Amino acid sequence: MKGLAVGRTVLYVLKNGEQRPMTVVKILPTMGDVENMINGVVMLDGSNDVPHLPFELRPEQFEVSTVPTVWLTQVPYDEAGTKPGTWVAPFITKEEPKEEVKAESAAPAGETGGTGELPQS
Repeated sequence: MKGLAVGRTVLYVLKNGEQRPMTVVKILPTMGDVENMINGVVMLDGSNDVPHLPFELRPEQFEVSTVPTVWLTQVPYDEAGTKPGTWVAPFITKEEPKEEVKAESAAPAGETGGTGELPQS
């Protein structure tokens, strides 16, 4: 996937639909028909996010006494960024053809029509 790299921050989707930053640790090879899976570390917004994870955490997966982070493996990609337990990349977008915009003509620099004011459109 273009733009995806180890160390890059993507967004992990919680089961309440909110997203949290996830640092990519490893980009996994395609497994069968599943592409773009990653391993990474998710930074939670305190322990109050734990109930919103789409799975139950084992105690060894995070330290409650510190800023909660969770190491996750084989996290699939969801282009829409709405499916819990997936990741989405805000920097990856489908580019659509842009319409050409023609600028309106303006008075050349230094010309103000003799009144000292810029022309009105």
